[in-house]
Formats: sequence, C-alpha cells, structure tokens
Amino acid sequence: MVEIICSVLFVVFAWWFSTGAVIAAARLSEPSNVWLTTIACIVLAGSMYALYVTSLDLTVQNIVLAFCSVIGVWAWHELFFLLGTLTGPRREACPPNARGWTRFSYAFAALRHHELALNVTLIAIAVLTWHGNNQYGLAAFVLLWVMRLSAKLNLFFGVPHFSVDLMPDHLAYLSSYFRKRSITRFYLASVASGLLVAGWLIGRVTFTTDLSDAEVVGTTILATLLLLAVVEHLFMATSFRDTALWQWALLNVPLKSETSKPQLSALSSERSTSLDDGAPVSGLRLQAAVAQTVGEPQDGL
Repeated sequence: MVEIICSVLFVVFAWWFSTGAVIAAARLSEPSNVWLTTIACIVLAGSMYALYVTSLDLTVQNIVLAFCSVIGVWAWHELFFLLGTLTGPRREACPPNARGWTRFSYAFAALRHHELALNVTLIAIAVLTWHGNNQYGLAAFVLLWVMRLSAKLNLFFGVPHFSVDLMPDHLAYLSSYFRKRSITRFYLASVASGLLVAGWLIGRVTFTTDLSDAEVVGTTILATLLLLAVVEHLFMATSFRDTALWQWALLNVPLKSETSKPQLSALSSERSTSLDDGAPVSGLRLQAAVAQTVGEPQDGL
C-alpha cells in the first residue's frame, strides 16, 4: 500500500511541476535562446539513453527512472512547441470558409512537424526498449501520445470550455483551427475509454496477487498518469479554471496572450466569439492552451 500511495503522489507532483517548468521556460525565453535549447536537447538525449538503460531490468528504481525520462522527453516536445520552433509549415489562420477535410488538412499542416516529431520519438523509444524487461517507459509514452492526440482531436471537433491564459502570442493563429461547441460523442468516447483502461489497471493492482513490487509501482504510475489525462479532458467540459495550478510558473511576466488579443479578434472577426474559462488536456494541456474559443458552424468537421 505504501508503494501505491508514494507512486500516485510522485506522478501527480511530476505532472504538476514539469508542466509549470515548461510554462516558465517558454515565458522567459525566446526560440533563439541558445542556452535553453542546448540544455533541453541534453535533457532529451539523456532521457532517451536512460530509457534504454532502464529497460534492461525490471526493478522499482528503473521504472521510476523510466517514467522521469519519459517526462523529460515529453517536456522537450512541449517546450519547442510553445517556443514555436516545432509546429508546422502552415503559420496562418484557417480560412473562415474551410470545411470538412479541407479544414482538417489545414489544421494538420499547422501542426505537422510536431506530430511527426512525436511519432518519430515513439518509434525510437519502441526500438530502444522493445527487447528489454521493463516496458513501462514505453507504455507511459504511449499513454501520453494517445491522450494528447485525443485532446487535440476533441479541440478540433469542439468542446465547451478551455483556457487561453497560457497562450503565447506567436501561436495565436492556431486559435482558428479549434471550435467551441457542446459535448460530442467523440469526447464521451474518449473519456469513457480512458476510464475503462484506468479501471483495468487499478483492478490489476488491486486484485492480482502475484505482481512484483516493480509491477505494482509501474502499473500504479500508468493508472495515475491516465487518470490525470482523463481529468484534463473533463476540464474541457466544465468551467473550472486550471490556470491557478501553475500560477507560480507565470513569474509575474505579463501574459503574452494580452498582446495577442487584438490579433485573435481579427482572426475571428467574421465568427461568433465567446471566451470561457476552462482547461485543455493531457500532458497536453500546454498545446490546448493555444486555442481561442471560436463559434464554428456545426456541420461537418
């Protein structure tokens, strides 16, 4: 029981602190900051190497280190996304008349480089750890990848609420690719799927008697990580404002979104705009924060 409680608290703290650290770094730095990018790349390389080493043996220590390494890899992607270095070739607003697959293709082009980088990273981690005894690092990255994709698709299809308080001004154009609308079937399926898998993981820890200490810790970490992603999905359906969770990371630096609001207004001048306090998602909440609440037509994509 002690290892379960410690694992849950550790994952929650790592999720909270790493998110805040990336927010702070992105707010205080520019893409041309050589020191920041160098340190971030060193962290990425060290994390990838650690994932390989920790995959060789299934121990509690290796599972914890593998999870920390996944957080390091994920933080690299989130940081370079927020800095605007790793987004996509399309850096302009979606045309107001874009519908269906045309709108989807525009949205994908706006994020293509980041999506491809995540896919390449997933393949690299799989190659590095595939024959190892400890697959929990790979499993943690897969969970983050799946739930991040779910979050982005939900924002594309439309959700009732999300926050723009952490939005960098240089990513303001991405707001035009997202939609505000009532809860969709895809959203309900996303939340239900996450809860089912999390329930299965919790049941495995609770009712399986022959798990090793390492397996108990690893499964608990995965279940907690998945539940946090589900909670972030639930933020999309409520008016809860999660910005307060990372108020310490704002560092009293003027919000970049304040300088971008005129631009956002121009992007949506032909649309019905309504901004609500809410929250985006998973390990992914940082990327969802670039979305301005836009009232899109409800037909098609």
